[in-house]
Amino acid sequence: MRKKLLISIFLLIFQALLTINVFPQPDHNDIDHKELTLHNESQLRLNHIVLVFGNTSNFDHKLTDFTLGLDYEYRFKAAQGLFGLGIFGKYITTESGEVVAGIPFFVHPLKGLKITTSPIFVFAEENDSHNSYDDHTSEKMKAYCGRRLGLIYNFYLGNLSIGPVVNVYYLNIVALNYGLNIGFDF
Repeated sequence: MRKKLLISIFLLIFQALLTINVFPQPDHNDIDHKELTLHNESQLRLNHIVLVFGNTSNFDHKLTDFTLGLDYEYRFKAAQGLFGLGIFGKYITTESGEVVAGIPFFVHPLKGLKITTSPIFVFAEENDSHNSYDDHTSEKMKAYCGRRLGLIYNFYLGNLSIGPVVNVYYLNIVALNYGLNIGFDF
């Protein structure tokens, strides 16, 4: 419990530090409006890798746990970057730990906005109290299949991106994953 509290406090401090404006504001007369677009089509990068910090709330068990993940997306050049396909993995810090993995499909309807859907696989330990040899419970690794729907908005500064992410996991339970992603286009 104390470890989860410390991780949550660290995450809140980290997110607060990211909101501090450490760069001086440009003079409005010097602004080149072409540079302020969120993502220029002429500079479309096809690869995007993201580190995700956040929380996952399991509404059935009324738990919220820190989540750390890594996402990769390849945008299809033939579709002018409108569609992408990728892979992701996330670790949820439950008591026994859970790993979520999937192959997401991305749609980019507006600059910076992503809508994603994905089949997911969740690997988690489950208690088995039906052991006839002793009174102890044993833990077995179980795999679950489900789907994920998500919404992401990225703000770009050159090749770097930062923005909020919200995903809903549909399994034998419903869970909400939310947080901050920090990415790099190449």
